[in-house]
Amino acid sequence: LLAQPTLPTSNTEGTEDVGPMGDQPWVNGLGMTFVPIKEAGVWFSIWETRVQDYAAFAVATDRKWRKPEFVQGSLHPAVYVTFHDVNAFCKWLTDREQKEGRIRAGQQYRLPTDIEWSMAVGLPDEKEGTPKEKDARINDVYPWGKHWPPKQDDGNYDPSMKIDSFPYTAPVGTFGANAHGLYDMGGNV
Repeated sequence: LLAQPTLPTSNTEGTEDVGPMGDQPWVNGLGMTFVPIKEAGVWFSIWETRVQDYAAFAVATDRKWRKPEFVQGSLHPAVYVTFHDVNAFCKWLTDREQKEGRIRAGQQYRLPTDIEWSMAVGLPDEKEGTPKEKDARINDVYPWGKHWPPKQDDGNYDPSMKIDSFPYTAPVGTFGANAHGLYDMGGNV
């Protein structure tokens, strides 16, 4: 997630365009693609942080990173990262992109809030209540659609569900995107 105070439609500072603007996808210095979620006022990465993205951070900061017991490619989602690891990754990426002039002051990478995630996944007006309370009010709406169980290739879920052919993680973006163009809003990790 790339957060910024507003979603600018053009450069208002009179200098070269920096960072995401308008309603077009934007690609950062690691090759991560972001799209605006206008209802939330933020930009979301279209997929999870990939192994190659997190590896760049781990190498640059000499951060220890536990590898999974299964094989992952560079385009698979990074796993075994803690909340603190994620926040450190976001701070590192924010600092790096600001120093390189790729994003403006006031823009930062961070995890989405519960409300922002709800808007990105396509849930209607989910602004009040705890996640548990909101979940209790949602009927027959899932990250893959309005049907249960998920259909073949709706996403990467536990092998016992026989939804996909991946025993563990799948490369990001393997399955269909939601209405906002975001992948893997359920499953995979």
